[in-house]
Amino acid sequence: NYHLDWTLHLRSQNVKRVLLKANVSVLPPGTIIEEAILTLCLSHDSQPVMYAQVHEMLTEWNGHEATWLERKAELPWGAMGADAIGTDRGSAVIDEQRIFPTMGSYPNYPFDFDVTVLVQGWVNAPLSNHGLMIASSTMASTEYRFRSSDHNEPQYRPKLIIRFRDGEPLTPTPTATGSVTVTPTPSETHTPSETPTATATPAETSAYGQVKGYAFLDANGNGILDPGEQVVQGVMLNLRRMSGVIYNGTRVTDVDGRYIFSMLDPGQYELTVSSVPQPYRLIGHKTYAMYVLAGAVVEINIPLREGTMLALPLVLNP
Repeated sequence: NYHLDWTLHLRSQNVKRVLLKANVSVLPPGTIIEEAILTLCLSHDSQPVMYAQVHEMLTEWNGHEATWLERKAELPWGAMGADAIGTDRGSAVIDEQRIFPTMGSYPNYPFDFDVTVLVQGWVNAPLSNHGLMIASSTMASTEYRFRSSDHNEPQYRPKLIIRFRDGEPLTPTPTATGSVTVTPTPSETHTPSETPTATATPAETSAYGQVKGYAFLDANGNGILDPGEQVVQGVMLNLRRMSGVIYNGTRVTDVDGRYIFSMLDPGQYELTVSSVPQPYRLIGHKTYAMYVLAGAVVEINIPLREGTMLALPLVLNP
């Protein structure tokens, strides 16, 4: 239990996991959550690259008592490491981020996790809010650490930014909640700490831009999303800013084939199609460069075809 630590420990092979919880009760049930982004800033990096997955927590836990074995004092998890699917945590991956070393060139680098679906559920059913888990099933051995809510530099602590509409005018206030990295080696400290506080951000976004679109099965091969064409879930996209304020975000197309990057500062960006699920293959560009203007929306649809790419050996003439 590292709840008083300045950092949140995330280790591959599901050896160390992070638990976080935010109080979103300032938003009344029925509020429409347009976007909720959890931002974590690196404190220590490593090699190689790690993939981190967000899961919903399904049971109550105590931030200053939870360990690898127990969710509260003398109350065990359904499985070690809160790994009982359907009891401790949900099976669905809410979002996945590629975590890579940045401390040499970009210290305090922010990684964004899209937790819109989770926050909407917590707002509509407040008693369902048991927070979230960040885990990594990456097989290569590596460990990254993020700044916690106890870090001595408040500007780098975890942040949950929520954009919403149709709710009552609200003024969010800081709320003490539980934060912990569960590991196989618990400590005996029993002092509560704070975690990210939900920050309600009004829907007006005139100072920001958006990049959004759909992944679709391009049946006629014209590169355009035509009426009736099938959309594709599970396409992973990465957006990064080429200069100025650092931004690096990942989205996965949802059941409607849709992705969206919101609250973007104006500037030059690059969108990359990171992965495409089987049996589809990319037939358009892999990378798109664009300039995002304040208040503007850049729409980029990703055309796909069914079938597997054939890789043939390269034959060189003598």
